[in-house]
Amino acid sequence: MTIKQVVLRFGRGSVAAGFDLHLRIYTAAQTLTELDGALPPDPVLLAVYEQLRESYRQQCHLAYRGFRGLEALDEVTHISIRDTAVDLAEGLNHWLDHSPDFQPIREELLHHLNSTDRVRFVIHTQDPVLQWLPWHLCYLFQRYRYGGISLSLPRRSQSIPLVAGRSRVKVLAVLGDSTGIDIQADLLLLQDKLPPDAEILPPLIATPRKVLGQTLWEQNPDILFFAGHSSSTGPQGEFFLNEFESVAIADLKFALGKAIERGLKLAIFNSCDGLKLAQDLADLNLPAIIVMRERVPDAAAQHFLDYFLTAFAHPTEPKPLTLAVREAQERLHHWEQDYPCASWLPVLCQQSEAADLTWQDLLVKIPAPTPKPQNHVLPRKRHHWLSLALGSIVFCLTLFGLFPQISYQFALKAAACIDDEDLDCVQKNASYALLFNFFNASAHSIFSQYYDKVQDRPRWWFHINFAVALGNASACTQKFTYLMNNQEILESESLIFTCERMKIKTDMVQYAIDKNYGWLYLEQDKLTEARYALRKSMEHRPDQVVPHCLMAQVKMKEDPQGLKSEIIKHWEPCIKYARRDRIEELKWLKMGEDYLNQIQE
Repeated sequence: MTIKQVVLRFGRGSVAAGFDLHLRIYTAAQTLTELDGALPPDPVLLAVYEQLRESYRQQCHLAYRGFRGLEALDEVTHISIRDTAVDLAEGLNHWLDHSPDFQPIREELLHHLNSTDRVRFVIHTQDPVLQWLPWHLCYLFQRYRYGGISLSLPRRSQSIPLVAGRSRVKVLAVLGDSTGIDIQADLLLLQDKLPPDAEILPPLIATPRKVLGQTLWEQNPDILFFAGHSSSTGPQGEFFLNEFESVAIADLKFALGKAIERGLKLAIFNSCDGLKLAQDLADLNLPAIIVMRERVPDAAAQHFLDYFLTAFAHPTEPKPLTLAVREAQERLHHWEQDYPCASWLPVLCQQSEAADLTWQDLLVKIPAPTPKPQNHVLPRKRHHWLSLALGSIVFCLTLFGLFPQISYQFALKAAACIDDEDLDCVQKNASYALLFNFFNASAHSIFSQYYDKVQDRPRWWFHINFAVALGNASACTQKFTYLMNNQEILESESLIFTCERMKIKTDMVQYAIDKNYGWLYLEQDKLTEARYALRKSMEHRPDQVVPHCLMAQVKMKEDPQGLKSEIIKHWEPCIKYARRDRIEELKWLKMGEDYLNQIQE
């Protein structure tokens, strides 16, 4: 699957003063788009952020050194923090969804990304407020089910290439100061969740700094894991190796540098307040780091490790790093009744130029064996001439463009068969159309209609997505209808931008796009926009009934008493002509009947 990378680079500024932005969307093969934008000042968002951080840290003031270990919180404090957290998430979404200067960037994302794309979002910023915000709760990113989010690490002047993996993934577990917390549970999780191709090196428990440095230098781990107490309150991050000794990244600079040079690719600090640790490790070119944004309750830290390892190191279906962190965050969400903001705490930091790490990347790639030389036997002469003749025929057909033309004719025949409800004819001709040109978008669109009629949803999904990917606007509007009927509003909004930008649109398709905009805006309670879009759709095709069904609902929401005559005027054709074999039209028909019955009583 092609991975699309989205980098949102924030320029100088602050939440109080606003930011300049640069968007880049690209794959390994090409840059899809680049665009500049901006976000305005949002002092309300900044105030809510400061209130939440202050409230969260006040609840932790009794915890040992402010670390992992907090458990007992009163219910009033819980409710206050949860309410403020909701306000902050809503404020962040409002900032992104309603800032005019950000809308071009938002529309580029909707256009270039499909909901099923594999996407890595990278937030590139040095601003501490932006680094703390819960980007995983943004509607703009949540709509992509295979998308993960990370903060960027600064680009270094000299990058260290990833060395070849090994047949076993070496994990170095460091268990530090355990005052008031149960970090032995972390070690048990590593032993339980890591697959057989992982090698857990002898764990370092309450070890002196010199022993840790020597181990990093000599053992060449692929993953460094730390559990214990840590802090970012000083000028640099530090973590506590034992009750009496703390260490900063700078204190292990050369040992960590050598470990990275020899293959260390991921560090996990399952400890508190680790953003400064991530920043310091970035200077050493470590490709990926997981830390906690704030102080983390002991149970929440253990649940995160459990969920993350289950996803990232799954023995048969391991997820890439960004998706594994996303899954762990989402699974932590239901713990927030007991541990407010638990899903906000884990944060993944990556170098944007590095690939999204997978478990397979940590293992050696064994090349396929070179086939042994064989004694080649010349084919019989008649087979040689037959192969040559067939190859010549295929070459000529391809050269003169006859394959696409033949495919086009079969697709036309299949479309006519759809209109005649002759499903055998549809299947036969659509199959021939794809045989001669598998990239015939119309044929895939017709096949999607066929499989919709025979209620084969997996095959319908395959062909409708293929048709949309090939730029078939009619299929795009059909998929939109399916998403709306399933109340997938965010994905529908993303898709409608794609439909609008497709190059080849018939009058009927343009009508469908305008009608769908009206439907979408109605669901979002954007009544002015809905009314405008529906009027445009009526101008394209005055004979179509669906805009009347939708316009009646718009006017019912706007003024159910003052616009009663107009509401009736739109419901009447809807009731008379709406199709009962379509889910949405049948629903609207019954809605109209209920309305007319109600006003007649």
